[in-house]
Amino acid sequence: MIRLLQKFAWLYPFALSILLPAANAEAQPAGHPIATHSHREFTVSFDGGVVRLPIAGVANYSRRFMLRTAYGLAGRFDLFGLVGAVKLKLSPENKAQTMDDRYRLAYGAGFIWHFLDFVDDGIRVIIGAQIVRFKVQPTMREALLVSDSEVEKVFQLKYDWRELGFNTGFNKKFSRFNFYVGANARVIHRQEVRAEKLMLNGDGVSVNETRGVYRSGLLFSPLIGCEISFPARLKLNFEGIATGKTSYTFYVGLSQTGVL
Repeated sequence: MIRLLQKFAWLYPFALSILLPAANAEAQPAGHPIATHSHREFTVSFDGGVVRLPIAGVANYSRRFMLRTAYGLAGRFDLFGLVGAVKLKLSPENKAQTMDDRYRLAYGAGFIWHFLDFVDDGIRVIIGAQIVRFKVQPTMREALLVSDSEVEKVFQLKYDWRELGFNTGFNKKFSRFNFYVGANARVIHRQEVRAEKLMLNGDGVSVNETRGVYRSGLLFSPLIGCEISFPARLKLNFEGIATGKTSYTFYVGLSQTGVL
C-alpha cells in the first residue's frame, strides 16, 4: 500500500500547482467529502482506502486510490469528479484459492449539499451522493497434467462494477478538528462474465462462458469521519464505514482548497 501511494503521490502536488494558486477555505475529506462551504473555489484531495464487502459468500476486498477535484457553488453546493485506480481480490469463505487482479482505472462524480448551517454552533447538516465505475478481471490459474503435457486452466471473472453511494449527517468543528457523523447507503450494480479456458503452449481454448448481473439492493452503514487542519492550509482526513468485521470501508486522504 505504501509503495503504491508513493507511485501516485506525484499526482497530488501536480494537481495543486495547476488548480490552486491560492488557498483559503475548508478542505474535502476522503471517500465521501464534507462540503467546502466555499463559492467558486476548487478543492483537490488525494486519498487511499480499502473496501471489503461480502457478496454471495465471497469477500470482495478492494484497494482504492483516488484523485478528486470539487468546485463550490453558492457556498452550499459542491460538485466533484474523481479518477484513480482499484485493485480487487476475491476470497471465498470455503478457503478455496483466491482470485486477484492488477490495478484498473476507476472514475466517477458526485455532489455535496449542506442545506442547514448553524453558524454559532459550528454545525452543518449535509446530504451527498457519488457514483464510481471500474472494470476488473480477477483471475485464478491452475496447472494440470494431461497426457504428460502441462495444461494451464484459467478461470476469470470480468466485472463492470458501478457503485452508487448516498450519505447524510452533520459535522461539528472544534478548533483544528472537524468531526462528521452520519449514515451511508449504497447500491452496487455489477455486470458479470465468468469464463474458463485451457492454455497449452500459449494458445487458449474456451471451455465455458456465462453472463449475469448482480444487484445488491440498498446497503446501509453508519459513517464517521474526522478532518485535521495543518499549516500551509493542508488537511488530513480519515473516514470509516462499517457494519461488522466482514463489511467495512476506510479512507485516509490529504486535501486543500483554493481559488483560481
